Amino acid sequence: MRFFYLFSLVFLLGCSDNTMTKVYEQNLPKNEIPCLNLVIFPPNEAVEKSFEKLYDFDEACRFKLLVEVKGGITCNSNENIQKKAMGSFPSSYINMQLSQNSQKIYSYYRDLKDEVGDEEIEDTFFRMRDEINLK
Repeated sequence: MRFFYLFSLVFLLGCSDNTMTKVYEQNLPKNEIPCLNLVIFPPNEAVEKSFEKLYDFDEACRFKLLVEVKGGITCNSNENIQKKAMGSFPSSYINMQLSQNSQKIYSYYRDLKDEVGDEEIEDTFFRMRDEINLK
């Protein structure tokens, strides 16, 4: 019986996607968010095209969605040797900040083991959409 509980605990912990999100409720607009202005930093045409398949972004919108994607992460620190040996050290990440007039509304961060692709972008965007009730 102990083995079953231990196995269940390990299984559940192993399924964590290490995503961190935060909704800054005090800054949420009273009305729903009618539009988004997409900013990709550093510019990445593939990431931009993936996001544009999911939503009709408006450059004139006051709600700015800043997306930062980084790939090819390597670490030479000995502090992370166990993570690297087990293959759990991230090789990329995706970070999103939604703001209005420099006031944060929502933030999202996720480490990834592989490069950022369409599936991760879709998961990221739809999670944000659901958490802030974006139409």
